Amino acid sequence: MTAINFIQAGPRAFLLVDGAVIDTNGDVLAIDDKGFAVPHMIAYAATNGSIHAADLVRNGILASFEDIDDLANHGEPITRMVRDEAAKRMPDLYGDDEAWSFVVMGWSAEKDRPRAVYFASNLDTYWNADCENTWAPTLEPDWTREFIATLRAAGGRARFDPETHGMALMEAQRARQSTWTDGRFGKHFVGGHADVIELTRDGFTRRRLHTWAEDRVGHPIEPKGLTRPANVTAIGPHLNRRQRRAAARRKAVA
Repeated sequence: MTAINFIQAGPRAFLLVDGAVIDTNGDVLAIDDKGFAVPHMIAYAATNGSIHAADLVRNGILASFEDIDDLANHGEPITRMVRDEAAKRMPDLYGDDEAWSFVVMGWSAEKDRPRAVYFASNLDTYWNADCENTWAPTLEPDWTREFIATLRAAGGRARFDPETHGMALMEAQRARQSTWTDGRFGKHFVGGHADVIELTRDGFTRRRLHTWAEDRVGHPIEPKGLTRPANVTAIGPHLNRRQRRAAARRKAVA
C-alpha cells in the first residue's frame, strides 16, 4: 500500500508519497523512494496497491503517450486493454485480487496549467482525465470533510501547503489501521518518509517533508502518539489466491 495524495493548486500541483514497502504480514520490506519521473512525457507518476503496478504503468502504458494531454485524451482504452491483458497473462500479479491505481501529473499545453490523470484498476467506471485531487488510503468521511473544510478556510486548494495540509493528511493516513482480506486487523501501511513532488510551469522538484525514524525494515509500522479515530472503517490491500491460502494455513496452525 502506498500513500498517493494529489492536489491541484492553481498554477501548481503536488503529489505526496510515502516510502514504506509493506509485506502481507504488515512488516516493512524496504524503505525507498516511491513515484517515478517519465522524462519523455515531462510527467511524474505514482502507483498504489500491487507492488508490481509501477512496472506495468511505466512500461506497458505510459510508453505509448507523448505527454499528459495525449494520455488524458487517448489513454483510457489503452490503459484498460493493458489491465485486462496483464490480468489474463499474470493473474497472481495483476488479477482481480490485486487492485492497483495510478496518478500521472504533468504540465498541460492544452490547458496551460497542471493536469493529472487518475485510474483505478478495480473500478470499471473510474478514469479521471483531469483530476483535481485524490488521496489514498482513503479516510473516514468525517475526517475527509474536516480536511476539505480546513483547505477552504485557508483559501481553497490554491493555498494548499505541503508542510501543513499535506503532512496532516499523511499523518492521518499513517495512523489509520487497516483490515486485511483474511480478517487480520491493526496493520499500518504509510511510513518510512513523506516526500512531495511539486509541479509548476518550470518543471518538477522533489523534496523530503518528514522522516519517520522509528520505522525499521523487518518490523511493523507503529505510529507514535497517534490515535486511530473510533469511526474509521478501513479496508486494506487485497490478498491474491496464493496469499489467502497461506493466511488460512497460518490461522489453521494457530
